[in-house]
Amino acid sequence: SYKRYTSEHGLAGNEIACLCLDENEKPWVGHSEGGLSYFDGQKWQVYPELREESIRVLANAGSGKGIWVATQEMVYRVSGFNQAPVPVPTISGNGTIEALCLLADEDKLFIGNSWGLFLASENQAPQTIEGIDSC
Repeated sequence: SYKRYTSEHGLAGNEIACLCLDENEKPWVGHSEGGLSYFDGQKWQVYPELREESIRVLANAGSGKGIWVATQEMVYRVSGFNQAPVPVPTISGNGTIEALCLLADEDKLFIGNSWGLFLASENQAPQTIEGIDSC
């Protein structure tokens, strides 16, 4: 059986772009029209910090706490419902990180896009993984 949830139930929107479970198996949902939602165990809530951002990709933070969130221009680490998002540092002068896919491994994050595969962390700007031209 399943239950259908919509914005009437607290989601930021009705169009779901991505979803993942955090380390406590709580669901998070990204909305392409804007917003990030999470289920607090009782009902759906809107994560206030990224309310206006179009969410592309979500990934469990691996051995770390929380989730990774990719918007159209940045990647963030969200450690919990009441925690501010921490942006992944960008490469000098660029100011954005495009992510089409994410995969967490321990405290590192693989970011895939049209230009290749990159390895980053909460404290390290993405570094190119040589030999992969696109992802």
